[in-house]
Amino acid sequence: RKRFGTVLKGGSKSDTYNPKNIKFGASLVQIGSPKMFEKVGEEAMFLLENNGFDTASLYIDKEVKNYSISGSQAFQLRQIMQAFA
Repeated sequence: RKRFGTVLKGGSKSDTYNPKNIKFGASLVQIGSPKMFEKVGEEAMFLLENNGFDTASLYIDKEVKNYSISGSQAFQLRQIMQAFA
């Protein structure tokens, strides 16, 4: 049977298929350095003392969306804020 193997592979052989050009969507950039964690934490504590928990939590959410801190760092900051609230 002629070209039987290409049917199993998903169609006719093409010269344009090149697995070396496959790009992955994962980013290698680290989100949330210890310096940024401390900076965001200081601002969040300031907002907690002056404007309350909700305002500080919204600020933390904004910084996560801006990739200043990671989600796990935001969780840690909220735990710290709950201890002081």
